[in-house]
Amino acid sequence: MAAYNFQKQFVPLIESGAKCSTIRQRRKNGYLPREGDVLRLYNGMRTKACRLICEVAVTGVTPIVINARLGCADVILNGCRLADHEVERMAKGDGFKGIHDFAHFFEDKYGPELQAYLIEWRATGSKGNVK
Repeated sequence: MAAYNFQKQFVPLIESGAKCSTIRQRRKNGYLPREGDVLRLYNGMRTKACRLICEVAVTGVTPIVINARLGCADVILNGCRLADHEVERMAKGDGFKGIHDFAHFFEDKYGPELQAYLIEWRATGSKGNVK
């Protein structure tokens, strides 16, 4: 079972079910989740404050390319360029106020181009604290 860490700002959105996806690169060990895999979502991994947010079942894994510069983002999902309104919807669904915040987050973290995967899930009902 794979684990993913999330920043504090995303925790309430995950807990409420408003955020049901994440954008991640393939791991250094080559792991990429597949539909049906169970993931554990955490906040504060590798700290004493580590907390399990919930367990989720992967419902989809789609290649995504994000070209982010100066608050603008071009997004190519599974080979198809998204329209601005689709990027806006994706940004809000991923926990951002809009395209501008989405673009700045990914540009600051990954540079002007990110080749990654959109990992979507549904909650399994398991959640709690990790000691």
